[in-house]
Amino acid sequence: MKTRIMVLGLILMTLGPHAHAYTEQRQLQLDAAALKALKITCGAGELQVEGAPSEEIRVTAEIEIKGMKAEKAEAFARENIELWLRQEGPRAHLKSEVHRGFRRGADVTVDLIVFVPARLRLDIRDDSGSIGIRSVQGDVQIDDGSGEIEIRDTGGNLDIHDDSGGINIEHVRGRLTLKDGSGSIDVRDLKGSAVIKDGSGSISAAGIDGDLTIEDGSGSITVRQVRGSVTVADGSGSIDIRDVEQGVVIERDGSGSRRITNVRGYIIEQE
Repeated sequence: MKTRIMVLGLILMTLGPHAHAYTEQRQLQLDAAALKALKITCGAGELQVEGAPSEEIRVTAEIEIKGMKAEKAEAFARENIELWLRQEGPRAHLKSEVHRGFRRGADVTVDLIVFVPARLRLDIRDDSGSIGIRSVQGDVQIDDGSGEIEIRDTGGNLDIHDDSGGINIEHVRGRLTLKDGSGSIDVRDLKGSAVIKDGSGSISAAGIDGDLTIEDGSGSITVRQVRGSVTVADGSGSIDIRDVEQGVVIERDGSGSRRITNVRGYIIEQE
């Protein structure tokens, strides 16, 4: 199975008398008819993944280098940016890494747009930069350093470990396991159950068909429309829970206001 690679063009823009931005676009393609999963390992830059009705993985990489003259930037991109897509057994592996062997003041990012067969499982390891995922049906696993995460219209289970950055999840048919260091979390329209462990930042969850478990260090918690049960352990911050069909258990509430209304089942509030 071969990967097709194309360098589409080079663009140089002058931003000022001493600052330059060099951009280069590369494209990768890989036949995925016999594959079950895609692993993505990437450094600084945005990552967008979208499911498509095809049996091919297609990648567009936008490279931007600031703080270097054009000739040096072009040579640096050629020699120090590792970018490849290949088959490794039953899965594909996409890697984007910048080897930081250049002078101070330079800024290098590689933004990736990836179209995948919607059925593939995704395993994403990202250092920094925003992540967007939509219209995939396989399970998704994310290990992220920093940056916003947005996931929409997915059919599998989600397993997310994030150090920092806001997280928005909407229209998911599977279950959610989320461990977050800091940043706001917003989850809406989840068909499965959800377990959310958060260090700091606000949490909002609405339209959860299964059970919801929240363990939070600090930040407000807002819950709406849960068909299962709700369990909360909170360090500090307000708690507002409404419209729960089964029961609510408050295992721990350090400080902040608490409001629980319209619960059809039991309410257990432990001091």
